[in-house]
Amino acid sequence: MRQNPATSCLVHIFVCHNQRPPGGLPSCGASEGQAIIDRLRESATRYGLRSRVWLTSSQCLGLCHKDGVTVAVYPQKHFYQGVTQEDCQELIQKYIEPLCMASRDEGW
Repeated sequence: MRQNPATSCLVHIFVCHNQRPPGGLPSCGASEGQAIIDRLRESATRYGLRSRVWLTSSQCLGLCHKDGVTVAVYPQKHFYQGVTQEDCQELIQKYIEPLCMASRDEGW
């Protein structure tokens, strides 16, 4: 095994898409998980940042919430609970748009 130091990833966003059987804890997959990752992915693509912004659909992130999806952002180590499609624009503005501006300034 060897570490790859040449990764182009600047931000890695994990979106829970876990599906649980009915009657147990709430699950993010039942709460717009796929729609949220699709919207974030579309934004990263629109800004030309798909190689810099990695988006991963994950299983349980351990912070189940009945009113939305759990999202984790690295390397910032930020966790969000109860994320809905309406919150996507805030995530885009906080994590994706600044990279778009940096890419223009630095000529990526």
